[in-house]
Amino acid sequence: MVNQHTYVIGGNSNYEYCGDPGKLNDRLSDNTCETCNTYNMLKLTRMLFLLQPSARLGDYYERALYNHILASQHPQSGMMCYFVPLRMGARKTFSSPFNTFTCCVGSGMENHVKYNEGIYYEGEDGSLWVNLFIASELNLKNRELIIRQETRFPENSKVDFVFSVKKPTSLELKIRKPKWVVGEVTMEINGKKLPVTTTADGFLVISRKWKTGDRLTLNLPMNLYTESIPDNPNRIAILYGPIVLAGVLGKEMPDPVYGTTVLLTDNRNVQSWLKPIADQPLAFQTQQVARPQDVKLVPFYKVFEDYYNVYWDFFTPADWAKRQQAYEAEKKRQQEIENRTVDWIRLGEMQPERDHNLRASERSYASQALGRSGREVRLGGYFEFDMKTDPSGPNTLMCTYIGDDRNRAFDFLVDGVKIATQELTGGESQRFFDVEYKIPLELTRGKQKVTVRVQAHTGKTAGRVFGCRVLKD
Repeated sequence: MVNQHTYVIGGNSNYEYCGDPGKLNDRLSDNTCETCNTYNMLKLTRMLFLLQPSARLGDYYERALYNHILASQHPQSGMMCYFVPLRMGARKTFSSPFNTFTCCVGSGMENHVKYNEGIYYEGEDGSLWVNLFIASELNLKNRELIIRQETRFPENSKVDFVFSVKKPTSLELKIRKPKWVVGEVTMEINGKKLPVTTTADGFLVISRKWKTGDRLTLNLPMNLYTESIPDNPNRIAILYGPIVLAGVLGKEMPDPVYGTTVLLTDNRNVQSWLKPIADQPLAFQTQQVARPQDVKLVPFYKVFEDYYNVYWDFFTPADWAKRQQAYEAEKKRQQEIENRTVDWIRLGEMQPERDHNLRASERSYASQALGRSGREVRLGGYFEFDMKTDPSGPNTLMCTYIGDDRNRAFDFLVDGVKIATQELTGGESQRFFDVEYKIPLELTRGKQKVTVRVQAHTGKTAGRVFGCRVLKD
C-alpha cells in the first residue's frame, strides 16, 4: 500500500478504491485519501513496529500523521474530512456538526486525541525507542524516570530530551533517524557533542547512566525537496523535511477552463526558485516560476478555507503557449454556447432545480465534483425537469458529464419520447465534457416548454449530470 497506492500526504484511495499499482497520475480528484484508510494504516504501522521496529515504518507514520491526519480537521470548528482532495485547485470539505456522521467522522473523533500514540516504545531489553518528535512528557514509573521532550518541530529542527530521575539510571535510547534528514545529524549531552551511531534499522543509539537535569540535544537538519508522482516525473509535490507544502490559491475557485497554477521552468532544483518568507516558519514564496502568478506555500495541515495545489505540473514555455491557445479556444466555445442557450438548469442546486420543477424517484442524489453540483439516480429510477424551448426551429439538448464516472447507462426522454441513450464508460479524469442530443423537431414545434427525463437502465446508475442546456441552432 505504501509503495504502490499512497499519495504524498500518506493517504490512499480515490473514490474509496485503489487502481493499478503505481498508477496515481490520473487518480487525483476531490475524493482522494479517505481518512478512515489512514486511520487504519497508522494502526497497522504501530502493530508492525512492535514486531520489528524500523525507521522506515516510523517515516511513513510521521508522513501520514502530519500531512493527512493533522490536515483533516478544521482547527476552529473541529469538523473532519471524509476525503482529503489532492486534485490541483481543490478545497477541503468538512463535516457538519449535526448532519454528517460518516465513518471518517467516527474514526476522525479518535484521530485527533491520539497524537500521543507512537511517540515512545519500550523494548523487551529495557531500551526506549523514540519514533516521533512531538513535545511530550514520558513517565516511566517502573524506572522512576521522567523524560520531557521539548521541541517546536517541525517549525524547528532542534529537539531536546530533559531527564528527571530519582537516582542515576542506565537507559539505552534509540531515536529514529528520519529519511528526510539533510547533512549531519548532531547530538549533544549538556552542551558537549557526542559521536553518532546508527543501527542497520535506522536508529541513533545513545547508552549512558542518566541523572536529573541531563539534556540531550538532537539537531535534525531539514531542507526543501520534491517528490514526483509515481507514474509522471513532471508532476511533483514539494516538501520541507517531513512536511508537505501546499500552494495557497485563494478563496475563489481557480478557472476550470484555464486550469490551476503550474510551474513554468526547466530548472528542477526547488531550492533555487522557492524562498523562505521571513518571520513565517515553514512559509515559502515561488520566485517567477509559477503561472499565472507566483504563490505562497505553507504546510498542508495549515490550509483549510483556501483552494490549493499539493501536486504541481512542470511546463516548458512551448507547452505553456499551447495551454494558453487551448484556453482561448475553450473560452470562445463557451461564449458561442451562451449565445445559443435557450434555457439552462444547474442540476444538484436547490433553487435552479425548483425553478425547473425537478421531480425525482427515490435513490436520486446531488453530489459535487470540481466545485460543480450534479445529480444522479440509481436502481432504475429517474429524475425529470422542465426546460424552455425555441418553438420556431430545431433545438438541441446538451448535458455535461465528468470523465471519472463509468459503468453507467441511461436514456433521455422529451415529453415521454426517447431521444438518446448515453453510456458513461470513463474518460479523462477530473475533466468535464459535453454531449449534444438533437431533439426531433416535432417534439418542440410550437412549444414553449418540454419535460426532459433522465431514466436509469436496470442495474445501472444514471448520471452524474452536471447541468443541461437547451440550445437553438
